[in-house]
Amino acid sequence: MKNLSALLSKNLEILAPYLKKKNIVEISINKPQEVWIETTNKGWSCIKDKNLTHARLMSLTKILATESHQDFDEETPILSLSLPKYNYRLQVISGAAVDSGFALSIRVTTEVEIPLSSWFDKTTIKALKSHIKDRKTILVSGGTGSGKTTLLNSLLREIDNNDRIVTLEDSKELIIKQPNHIRLLKSKTGTDVAKLTYKDFINVIMRLRPDRILLGEIDVENTANFLRLINTGHDGSFATIHANTIKGAISAIVLNCQLAGFQGTEDAVAKYALSHIDLIIQVDRHIDENNNRTFSAEIKEVNA
Repeated sequence: MKNLSALLSKNLEILAPYLKKKNIVEISINKPQEVWIETTNKGWSCIKDKNLTHARLMSLTKILATESHQDFDEETPILSLSLPKYNYRLQVISGAAVDSGFALSIRVTTEVEIPLSSWFDKTTIKALKSHIKDRKTILVSGGTGSGKTTLLNSLLREIDNNDRIVTLEDSKELIIKQPNHIRLLKSKTGTDVAKLTYKDFINVIMRLRPDRILLGEIDVENTANFLRLINTGHDGSFATIHANTIKGAISAIVLNCQLAGFQGTEDAVAKYALSHIDLIIQVDRHIDENNNRTFSAEIKEVNA
């Protein structure tokens, strides 16, 4: 393992100049020898880099896959994981599945603590803290790059340190300060060697005796399983979902349930799906003409 870690460290050097940059939001490689950087204050910019050859990028990705116990080859050209040392979410697709032969994107997250006052006024913050203390289940909704995980991390700091927490993510993005916690990782693309399913993880979680369950992101594969958990006594849980509006978040939950095989009318599915979700927080990102970013959020009490 030590030799592998040394090998990984050496191969990561080709990305080091970009990983060290300040104010980075996303690092993307659309094709070898070209990297696109998104920053908080300047938007996207392109840099030509002869060191980012196809061979070196593939070598790095194969090492990352091996270290994370996942497959990556011609038959499995997609890889999702947390970048070691940084814990940034990394997505790779290669081979005939992408026109350029290789594409990569790294979502850069920060552990800087952002106060709830960045989104809400004092009255709303007081109400949110009360909801968390009262073990309300909260869903954070927003589009790509809207700040869902950032807001969720701010909310998680309000959880009591005596609570036992189990998280399930495809990459390590949640910042858990509470000492009694377990972090489970599910391969986004199913490329893990063990081939564990969400059903496998849900069965494990139910036997790990959590006070709260934190799900990194709701999608078609795990919506039904998450609802099963929160409908069996696991109040005070949290999750995120991709949607541009609160109404869209509810529709996405219903659609995911229907795709997972739930029977009944749309209203019946919605009633079941939302029966134990207490609050939906919608996060939005705004970019002005100078590429400066601001964020906003609104709250809907589902079961008021």
